[in-house]
Amino acid sequence: PTVADRTVTLPNATGTIVIGNVTYALRSGLVTTDGSNPTSVATGLSALTFCSVFPTGTSAPGDNFASFSVVITGTAGQLDIYAWETTSGTDPTTVASDVNQYVYWYCIGTP
Repeated sequence: PTVADRTVTLPNATGTIVIGNVTYALRSGLVTTDGSNPTSVATGLSALTFCSVFPTGTSAPGDNFASFSVVITGTAGQLDIYAWETTSGTDPTTVASDVNQYVYWYCIGTP
């Protein structure tokens, strides 16, 4: 399909966007990872299409911090966030992080 085949309604006060005859919503928030994997988030959406996370903070994450990964679960609207770190500043082996980290998340899905 081309852009001409789609109808787009820009976001309104409810935070929804309509593409063709499908309505999507954007939800976001801030969560603290709890030191175990995964940290689960109830997004308020009924089904998830896309999600992303990123850390927040003003200081460098340190030698061991590596990354986050996300899983869209079979539970309606639930996002699972996994935090990973290296075992040390000199060993690149990745393991589950046991550090509490503030994480911004956002998801697009059906309301």
